[in-house]
Amino acid sequence: MARYRKRIGWKGILSAALAILVVAGAAVGLVKLTGNDSRTVGGSAFSVGGIDLDTGKGTSVKTSIYTKDRVACQGLEIVPDFDNTSTYRVFFYNEDDMLVGTTEERDDTFVSSEIPACAQYARFVIYPSTLDEDGKQIEDFKVRLWEVLGIANDMKITVNKKQLSQNVLETAVKVEYSDTLVYPPVADVLIEGATYDAEGTAWSAIGEAEDGEVLVMDVTELAKLKISVTSDAALKLYFVDASGAAIGNTSLTGGETEIVPVSRSAAFAIFPLTEGAEIVVTEYMPR
Repeated sequence: MARYRKRIGWKGILSAALAILVVAGAAVGLVKLTGNDSRTVGGSAFSVGGIDLDTGKGTSVKTSIYTKDRVACQGLEIVPDFDNTSTYRVFFYNEDDMLVGTTEERDDTFVSSEIPACAQYARFVIYPSTLDEDGKQIEDFKVRLWEVLGIANDMKITVNKKQLSQNVLETAVKVEYSDTLVYPPVADVLIEGATYDAEGTAWSAIGEAEDGEVLVMDVTELAKLKISVTSDAALKLYFVDASGAAIGNTSLTGGETEIVPVSRSAAFAIFPLTEGAEIVVTEYMPR
């Protein structure tokens, strides 16, 4: 993939000068609203620097630009300009700012369906071409302050204006209690053909949820869950594999928040909730 560095003319220098004034005056925030359901990560969000691939922390390199502040990433889309010569990476983080995924260095469009599991925030690095107009390597290449805005504006980065609740149990499947639980196909986020009775190892306590509900969620992409029991009552979480066989359970203390590991053999988490139980579950770390 050939990459060529653009020549920055007077218009670019003027734009950069204006950008410096905007940053100094704090007239434009990290994210500016657009007229539709998205908002744009503006050029003023970027500065000279980069992000370490292993740690997700900022670095002081001079050959790229990056966003120091994280951005809530639901609905993220990135569309490079037609004549763009830069590449970019997206770094994804969970709610506690831990790195959970990174894209490859790329120059094509990014769409929201590519956001990895557990990602709630993103930071961006843009790598301008280090070649001159003749395709030759520029010696001691570095990005200058007045070039930042022009480089950033070659990428249109948008996210949803409204960032929805991250409680994944809101999308879990609800199953009414019965002595025998029969699950429909996996396509419905349940276990195909699996049947359990009240005498099964995993289901001995499900009778406790007879006056509540049973929630089932897919955990095949997850290594950890973050679970907050906001009611006083203790709860128990069950894990089953893809065939429906019980592989373990975890006790959850009322009023506490816990990071719960998910076995690699686990396919589904089962939450029997008694009446009045309140729980918030977020995807924490991917497999």
